[in-house]
Amino acid sequence: MFKNSRDCAERVLLALFRHRRLAMRCGAAPCAACLAPHLGRVERAIENGRPLELVLPAFPAKSPSPKKTLGPLPDRAEALALRHLQRVCDALTEVHPAGVRVHLCSDGRVFSDLVGVTDDTVTRYGRALAREIERAHLESLSLWSMEDFLGDRGFDAMRAELCARFAEPLVDVERSVHVDPARRALWNGLQRFLFEDRAALEPALTRTKLRALCKGRAYLLLQRSAAWGRLLAHRFPDALRLSIHPQGPHADKIGVRLADEDEHWLTPWHAVAVEEAGRFRLMHRADAEALGARLVIEEGRASHYQLARAAA
Repeated sequence: MFKNSRDCAERVLLALFRHRRLAMRCGAAPCAACLAPHLGRVERAIENGRPLELVLPAFPAKSPSPKKTLGPLPDRAEALALRHLQRVCDALTEVHPAGVRVHLCSDGRVFSDLVGVTDDTVTRYGRALAREIERAHLESLSLWSMEDFLGDRGFDAMRAELCARFAEPLVDVERSVHVDPARRALWNGLQRFLFEDRAALEPALTRTKLRALCKGRAYLLLQRSAAWGRLLAHRFPDALRLSIHPQGPHADKIGVRLADEDEHWLTPWHAVAVEEAGRFRLMHRADAEALGARLVIEEGRASHYQLARAAA
C-alpha cells in the first residue's frame, strides 16, 4: 500500500527510471530533483484514476541507407522495441492499476522530405507498425502522427503549417546552435546521420558537397524537431515527455531505452536486429554482414540476422 498519491507517483517514476537513458549520471539513484519535473503529472493521473499518458516521438521510418537497414518496412528490430515498451508499461501498471498509455508520435512525416524518404514510404511503415502492435496485442501502445492533428490536406501543406504555427525562425535556430552546447551537439548528431545516409545513396557527390548539403538540412531538422515537440506539448499537455535521446537527470524530458541492453546506442529504424545465442542486439546491416551473420527470412520477408557462436 502507498501512503498517498505522492508516494505512488514516486514509485511509478522510479519504475520508469529503471529504463532511463542518461546523458550524465546523478549519483547512485534518482534524487528528488530527478523526480520533480514529472511528479505533478503522475500524481494528477493517480488522483483522477486515469491512465498515465507518455509521449514518445519515435518510429519515423527506416533509414534509406542499405548499409544500415534491411529495407523500408519494420522488421524484428522494431518488433523487439515495441515489446520492450509494452513490458515497461506492464511494470508501471503494477504500481498504477489504472494503466499506462504510450503515444508513439511518429515524426517521419515531419522530416521525410529532408532525409530522402517518400511520404508513401512513411505511410507504409506506419501501417506495418500498427499491424504489429495489433498482432502482438501491445495494448498500452498507440500510434499518432501529424495528420492526426492537422488532417488530410497534403503532406507539404502539413509541414508548412507545422512550421508556421510551432517553429521558431530559422535564423534563431542557427544562432542557438552557436551559443547552446546541447543544441550544437544535437545538430552535429543530425548532420552525422544525414551524411551517413546520403553518402550511401549518392556516392557520386563529393564529401565537401555532401557535408554542405547536410549542414543546411540539419538546421531544418532541428527547427522542425522543436516545432514537433511544441505541437506534442500542445496536444498532450498532461503527458510525460519521453525521448529516444539521452537526457540530463533533472531534465523535463525522460530519455528512455528501447531495449534491455543497448550499450551501443542505435535505434531500430537505423539498424538491424542480430541474434546470438538467443539474445538480440542492434547493429548496422553492413557490420552484421561483415561479421558473417546469416540473414533470417520470416513470413517471406527479411527479418533479422543470426550470428553463430564462436567455437570454444
